[in-house]
Amino acid sequence: MKDFSFWMEYEGASEGSGRSEKLWLMNPDTGQSGLFKFKKDLTTTDHVSECIAYDLADLIGLSCVRFEIGAYRGREGSMSYNIVAHEGMTLIEGIYCISLKYRGFDGELLLDVETGEK
Repeated sequence: MKDFSFWMEYEGASEGSGRSEKLWLMNPDTGQSGLFKFKKDLTTTDHVSECIAYDLADLIGLSCVRFEIGAYRGREGSMSYNIVAHEGMTLIEGIYCISLKYRGFDGELLLDVETGEK
């Protein structure tokens, strides 16, 4: 498990959506940044699921943000490395794509409040 504790908190990006506690970090040696998402609780494996999804995408040649399991200041989670390469590029989150299909989608409830679909 990679330790990201020496990375510094980074204010140069939006926080991102979703239900996990998260923060942007930057490697002071390389300038690489990423979004570190903490585990939701002690029993969850959501951080592992994102890394498995990345590994599967990589195996089949599907472009995907790189995830890595790690810890930040003693707390487990996963790092999603920043893929926005230069100013002018925009990161489009998955929640945006979901809301195009399900106009009443509520990210907290994880369902379309208009249709009841999950």
